[in-house]
Amino acid sequence: MDVINCKRIVFQGVARVSLQSILFSLEGIDEDKVLRLTNTFLAEGCLRHKEMNHITALVDDRRLDEALHKANLDRGTLSLTKPNNEEHPMLTFPANYTLCGLRGRHRIFAGREILVENDRWWTVRLYVQSKSSKCTPNKFVLSLHRHPINVNCFVFLTSN
Repeated sequence: MDVINCKRIVFQGVARVSLQSILFSLEGIDEDKVLRLTNTFLAEGCLRHKEMNHITALVDDRRLDEALHKANLDRGTLSLTKPNNEEHPMLTFPANYTLCGLRGRHRIFAGREILVENDRWWTVRLYVQSKSSKCTPNKFVLSLHRHPINVNCFVFLTSN
């Protein structure tokens, strides 16, 4: 199965997620880029709703269902586009669980520097591990991810 079809299978939609629920490896962090983004966010805003600023993360299928249930939502509510500038839904995950960040690490680190406590979230494109034996997460992760994946994410990606 090619990478494009693999992405379609595992892409679940878009939601707002607390910054504390998104984990990126510190490896590969460019401090200058974080500083540039921090200054841009201070001057122009974070623009977290704009699709070009969404980040990408992996979420455990069961944990996604739990977060949707807690928010009284279903997977259909996570559609990519929202009419009339409507916000994407906010999903809350348990304190002991983090999504595996794949793209957007510098945005998240900059956001953590400037966003106030009650506004510390980001818009996330959510992917789950495919149940298809023909589509392994590593196929799409390699196409999305330019930096090292943290060990916890690697365990998630390789477990069945």
